[in-house]
Amino acid sequence: GFTFKEISVDNKLGVDPDPIYKGGDIVLKNSDDFFKENNKIFDIIFIDGMHQLEYVHNDFFNAIKCLTQTGSILIDDVLPMNEREQYKIPLKHYYNNGILKYGEPWTGDVWKFIYFLFQHYQFDFSIYNFTKGYRGIIHIYNFKNEIIGDINTVELMNSYDYKKDYDKYLKYIIT
Repeated sequence: GFTFKEISVDNKLGVDPDPIYKGGDIVLKNSDDFFKENNKIFDIIFIDGMHQLEYVHNDFFNAIKCLTQTGSILIDDVLPMNEREQYKIPLKHYYNNGILKYGEPWTGDVWKFIYFLFQHYQFDFSIYNFTKGYRGIIHIYNFKNEIIGDINTVELMNSYDYKKDYDKYLKYIIT
């Protein structure tokens, strides 16, 4: 909730089942439940939740359905600095209120979802990496394709390997 709290725009809405910061502009539920009940349309959606590709996959494709025609999506934690940061579950982790929390720098395997997007979709994007220790944000806009049907996407993404595929992923970002 701290990042959300610092965003200075009118009419913002956050979704978090267990935020540290609680305010009237944060819906206390998980994103899957939020999107099932949502009937609003948004100009921009920022995805920064559970750092696992399955959650980012669901959030992204749910978000696409409720964007304005010119809307865009930002996804946080797309540049792990090393192999350990991109583990699906961080080595130093704990649970609070039944929700996985982390006690060390951790991006999870979000990069695998972005790599999948690069391979199967067309879109414009910008990468932001604000400070030396920051783990990056991708800004996706002008998403051009129809959404691919079920092709075992999660299984495919989980097959990506940091040692084999991460450099290939970075080439998409750099070019």
